[in-house]
Amino acid sequence: MAYLAGLLGRGTIREPLILKMLDSTKPQHSDGIWLGTPNGLMDASEATITDNNPIVGINPVTRETFPHQILSQDGAACCFNGLVFVEEPEALAFSEALDPRAPNLGLEKIYSVDGAYSFIAATEEALIAGVDPIGTIPLYYGESKDLVGVATTKRMLWSIGLPANPLPRGHILRFTRRKTTPTKVKQVKPTQPHRVDMKQVNTVLRSAFEDFATKTPEASLAFSGGIDSLLTAHYLDSLGVKLHLIWVGMEGAEEQHHALQAADHLGLKIFPVAFPPQQLYEDLPNVLQSIEEPNPVKIGFSTPFYWASSIACQLGDTRLFTGSGADELFGGYWKYLEKHLHGCDPTEEMNRDLIEAPERSYHPIFKTCLRHGVVPLSPFTHPRVVELGLRMPLEQKIGGSVEEPRKRALRELAIELGLPPELAYRKKKAAQYSTNIQKELTKIAKKEGKTLLELLKERFRTV
Repeated sequence: MAYLAGLLGRGTIREPLILKMLDSTKPQHSDGIWLGTPNGLMDASEATITDNNPIVGINPVTRETFPHQILSQDGAACCFNGLVFVEEPEALAFSEALDPRAPNLGLEKIYSVDGAYSFIAATEEALIAGVDPIGTIPLYYGESKDLVGVATTKRMLWSIGLPANPLPRGHILRFTRRKTTPTKVKQVKPTQPHRVDMKQVNTVLRSAFEDFATKTPEASLAFSGGIDSLLTAHYLDSLGVKLHLIWVGMEGAEEQHHALQAADHLGLKIFPVAFPPQQLYEDLPNVLQSIEEPNPVKIGFSTPFYWASSIACQLGDTRLFTGSGADELFGGYWKYLEKHLHGCDPTEEMNRDLIEAPERSYHPIFKTCLRHGVVPLSPFTHPRVVELGLRMPLEQKIGGSVEEPRKRALRELAIELGLPPELAYRKKKAAQYSTNIQKELTKIAKKEGKTLLELLKERFRTV
């Protein structure tokens, strides 16, 4: 994986701004910046680009991208992040899709297979960018009268004075010197709900996890012992992935013993690390810089991934599995049950949350992990799992009382798979609460005589 950047001048560019974008990322691990134009590839030392021709660039941060992976063929340069669930390497899949005669270089063909990816390509006339239909891997764009930029992070665009807008999932945007043309390629939409039996749920989930396992023979897993990480560990272990389970939280967090108990049942090694309040205080600027906004909720759930990805990196892993996506799909949030108990149908809100999940959840986690050269992988966001969740009726997701744990289908599946009831039916707690991070952040703010939001806004201005 890498930080990606693309640039097109609509006026005259008086400095190599793409280097400024890529330099702003400051990853812990990098093999140097590489650039691509329709005429070929170059490294940063060769960059004297001061005209308005389309150009793409990468700053690789994980070992999988060494050496650089910018495709250069048929008068086009293309860089990408992510996975495409086909047998051949992703570079070959993108290479086979490229068609210089097609308006969007034929990159719509990538959308015909499942995957989690984003890409930027440059031709003589245009900059072309796209994101898969689920949208787990961030890509932002910004425009002014003189410039068009596309990048993995908002900060990369801010560094050259451009606004940052998330590229819509399932779309390709084509930027030329005169206009921007969006193309809706593929979207995952809700369907008429009908009951799904546990055999079918198991088949879909196992096949989705197998797609990830085939591409990832060894990885870490952010592990709380909750139903999402429990099923993730079960499937990946059964598919032969060499897993390192990681639990992180504040010193004294009671939830640690649940994770240890679950790991012991699975027979998997776990690396539990409890952090003191001072470490949270010191790491706050880095997490804020990663999530790119002073949001109390996002800082709360992103911090565990900042720590877990750091430990994964120390263990030699470049990929970190997560349970992200299960709450939106299978009714994990309390607000869904609350609405249901008041006689209202939360389905519309669940579908809206799924649409908003990339910017609200997936992207902060991705950017936080990428800072350590680690890529988060979330099998519950696999397109087939998303389609399963969208067609599953509400009664399979949430029950009729406060006492009944949410995500019913996943818990019933865990029992079918032979996992013990005390693990399968353990009540859900959000990561920021089970780790005590949100509680400690509030304490830090209170000591400084501020609300948490006031503290985060103040710190964000300094990063």
